[in-house]
This record gives sequence, C-alpha cells and structure tokens, in this order.
Amino acid sequence: MSRGQITRFRDGAGSTFDPLEVERLAVGRRRRGQTISRHASPAGTPLMILDTDIALIEDGRLYLRGQDIAGLVDRRYEDVAGWLWGSDEPGTALFEPDPRAVAAARSVVASMPSGTGMIDLIMVATRALAVADPLRQDLSPGRVIRAAGSLLGGLIASLPDHSDGGEGEPIGPTRRLAGPRRPVADRLWPKLTAAKPTRARVGALNAALVLLVDHDLAASTLAARTAASARADPYGVVSAGLATLDSALHGTASVDAYRLLSAVWSGTPTDRALAETLRGRTGVPGFGHLLYAGPDPRATVLLGRLADLPGTKRILDRAGTLAAEVTSRTGQHPNIDFALAALALALGMEAEAGEVIFACSRIGGWIAHALDEYTRPPLRLRPTGRYVGP
Repeated sequence: MSRGQITRFRDGAGSTFDPLEVERLAVGRRRRGQTISRHASPAGTPLMILDTDIALIEDGRLYLRGQDIAGLVDRRYEDVAGWLWGSDEPGTALFEPDPRAVAAARSVVASMPSGTGMIDLIMVATRALAVADPLRQDLSPGRVIRAAGSLLGGLIASLPDHSDGGEGEPIGPTRRLAGPRRPVADRLWPKLTAAKPTRARVGALNAALVLLVDHDLAASTLAARTAASARADPYGVVSAGLATLDSALHGTASVDAYRLLSAVWSGTPTDRALAETLRGRTGVPGFGHLLYAGPDPRATVLLGRLADLPGTKRILDRAGTLAAEVTSRTGQHPNIDFALAALALALGMEAEAGEVIFACSRIGGWIAHALDEYTRPPLRLRPTGRYVGP
C-alpha cells in the first residue's frame, strides 16, 4: 500500500500524486532494502523506471535475456554481443572493421600527445570511425548492428600494441585466421599487455568482457540510451556512453582498486594501504555495490577464473587477504572493479586496463539498448524539470 508514503496534491482539476515519489515507491518495491523518501531522492536512487528485456538483477544474480551471466562466460564475447543485438551473422565476421576507417582512426590516434590515456584514444578513435562511415545516419537494425560491430573492431585495431611478448601458446583454431577475423579477446590482448597470450589467459579476458557487457541501466547505459532517444547514430550513442563511463564512480573505479591492490602486492601492509587509499575519500575502491547486498556475482565468477590460471596464486592470496579484511570491517564484498584490478595485475596489465576492458565490453550493451530505444517514441527520455528556485 502507498497510503501515507507519497504526497497528494489537490487543485481544481482534482487530485494527483507527485510522479517522482511514485517512481521512488516503485523502485523501492522492485529493489528490496531501499528506503523510500518523501523528500530528497537518496543518492543512487533512479528517478525513472524503463522497461528492459536485456538485463535483470534479482536476488544477488545477474541475468541477460533470462540467462544467468555465470553460464555465458564460456561463450565468446562477440557471440554474446551478437546475441544481445539479435544478429544472425557469425561473431568474428560481424566485428570486422573497414580497413579505410581503421587507417583514418590510427592516423588520429597517432597524432595525440605522448602519454594520452587509452580511454581518450578510444574516444577520439570513435569519432574518426564515425566520420569514415557515410551510412552512419541509417538507423535500421541491420545497419546499426553492422556499424556497431565494425566500430568495436575498428577501435581495437586503432589502439597501439604493447611490445611483442612472444608467440605464446596457440589460443585455438581461430588463432590462424588473419587479423580482424580473430576473436575480440584475442585482438584486444596485445593492446593491454606484452604477456604471452595463452588460451587460459585470453579466456579470462574474454570472461571479463562477457561479464561486463550489460548491467541494467547503469549511468553510461542511461546516457547512451538518452542519446538514442534523440536519434543519435551508433557512434554518438557510444560516445555518450564513453563520456559517462570515464568517471570516478563508474568506469575508472577499477583504476583506484588496482592502485590499492598493487600497493598490497608490492608489500605495503594492508592497514597502511587502506589508510592511504581512504585519505580524503569515502568508501573502499573495489568493494560494495548498490545493487548487491552480498557479493557481486561478476566478481565471484572472474576471480574464480583467475584462480584457475597458472602463476596467479600469490596475487590472489594477497587479494583474498585484503578482501577478507575489508569485508570483516565494512560488510562490503569485492565488486567487479576489484576483480578487474586483480585480472590486470595478474596478467601484467597497467592500471587503466580495467577501464579499457569495461569500455570495449559495454559497447555491446549500449548498442543493445540503442536498438530497443530506436523503436520507441523519440525524445521520450527528455524529463521535465520541477522548478524549485526563487
């Protein structure tokens, strides 16, 4: 019952309820444990509810189109993304970029100042690839899917490689295919690390990509969906998502978690590392999640994958000690940012690798939401402000 929980307004036309309070009440019923406020909206409380058939978070589990995320990590990322998009085209073919567009993107990337972060390179490469696509304004589903696949393939191809780490163990039959016909995780690997790309290592990277592909209406997904509501093309949708992802409370959270875990790995006592990390900030990076009272299921799956890799026991032991300390003191469990940090450290990647993996993966989710939004009335996500000024 909503009696007494929302404010009723009466005028000459009758009585109405405050729509934002109605939405907060609905959110509270949908997400157990949230407090309904009759006044200011609590931090992190959505102000709208959108129907979606992509992701469901319920009882501490994440489902994509009805499938538990834990059951999808053995599939290749490109197959999962294509499935979310409703594509019948084989994954590796779908993600093959236009060589001319890649050449343009590489030229722009090469012109950036030395030391430019990879996420910034991805942003500028996205616009370069957009300029090279004369059909980008065609929002028909088939064309959007082809543009999105080519975009992600082109972004990865435009990034600079790390130094050659050797041939490594063959990843699988697709390893013999020419350049862009390889799986997405295989292509992304040399952009993130010079370590040898064994089947198990690249499998862990692929698992991270699958785990991050969508997570309900996260901030970047809402931004991407809003852009689609205004009929931005797929490149504009991805640009909106990237701009929002590159923020302290979203995509870059794994960078802070990496620095914390790296300090512990290098020998800094856990208490000291935590004290230095928490100076001037609230919350331990890599721990806790608004949508999970217990462990983040994505972190559980990814850390389990890392435990199966040779040579990861020491780093995971340190990570486990840190996690146990934080959980015992705060009640918060490791989230996907912590797992990404552990992945990056274990595989010889730099701090920003987690955000790059996040960005590349989430393109799949942003496009899935855009495809749905293109079928809805345009500009429906343009809210009306409730003026409270003088």
